[in-house]
Amino acid sequence: MPMEDTPLVASLATKPEDGLGISAVVSGEDDAPIRCIGLRLWLGRNEVLRGLDLTVHRGEILSIMGRTGSGKSSLLRCMTGLVRPTGGQALLFGQDVSSVNEDQLNRLRRRAGMVFQSAALFDSLTVFENVAFFPRRFRKLDVGALSALVAEKLALVGMEGTERLMPAELSGGMAKRVGIARALASEPEVILYDEPEAGLDPIMRGTVDSVIRGLRDSLGMTSVIVSHHVDHALSISDRAALLHDGVIHVVGRPDEFHASEDPLLRQFITGSAEGPLTDAPAPGAGEEV
Repeated sequence: MPMEDTPLVASLATKPEDGLGISAVVSGEDDAPIRCIGLRLWLGRNEVLRGLDLTVHRGEILSIMGRTGSGKSSLLRCMTGLVRPTGGQALLFGQDVSSVNEDQLNRLRRRAGMVFQSAALFDSLTVFENVAFFPRRFRKLDVGALSALVAEKLALVGMEGTERLMPAELSGGMAKRVGIARALASEPEVILYDEPEAGLDPIMRGTVDSVIRGLRDSLGMTSVIVSHHVDHALSISDRAALLHDGVIHVVGRPDEFHASEDPLLRQFITGSAEGPLTDAPAPGAGEEV
C-alpha cells in the first residue's frame, strides 16, 4: 500500500464516507461506468488480482500502468466480462459481470468498445467490412444507413475514404485507428485500449493520442488505457493508476504522480534498477497477463 504521506489516493474502494454501498452501485445509483470492488483473479496457481479496488469516472481518460506481467490486461478483460473474476465484483454500468447471463453480458459489452493491442482486424475483410461487422450483427440498418455509419466513424479517427482498403494495406497507426472506428461503430459509452501505443513510432503514437483525446472532448467518451509506458500514460490521462502486487498501489492525477515521494512509484516513474519494485520478486515471466 502507498505511504501515508503520498498525495495520491490509495485504491478507490467503497468507504462509509462515500455514502455508497455495494447495493447502491449494483442498483445503478452510481454513475461510474466501471467499478471494481475487492476484485480477485487466479490464473492457474498464480493469483493475479488480490482484492483490487478501482473506479472509472464517466468522461475521463484513465490509464492503468504497471510492470510487464502485473495483470493489467487481465484487469481489462475482467472489466468487460471477457474473463470472469474469481472473487469480488467487476461492475460494468452497475451490473456485476459475474452475475448476469450471457445475453445480458453481451448487451453490456456492446456499451463498452475494446481496442486490442494488435488492432485485431479481420485480415480477410475490407476496412468497411471490419467497421460494419458489429452493426451488421446487432443493428437493423439498411445499406445506406450502414454506409453512413461507417463513414462517420472513420471520419472521427481521420481515416476517411479508406473503406475499400485491406488490413495488409494499412500502416500500424492506420490499423489502430480503424480498430478504434470499429469499436465506435457499436456506439459505446466506454472504450478500453490495450497498449494502444505498442509498435507505433512517436508521430503515429501522437496521432492515436489525439484521436483518444478528441473522442473525450467531442463525445464525452470514457477511456481506459492499459500501458507500461509512463510518459505516454501520464501525458494523455486525466488520472492514472499503478497496479502492483495484484492491487492498485496509487491512483491520482498526473501532476500528483510526478510530485509523489512514494518510493515504489518513484522507481516506476524513473525506471531505476534499484528500489522496492526490484527488491521484491518479479511478476511471473512470459506473456502479459
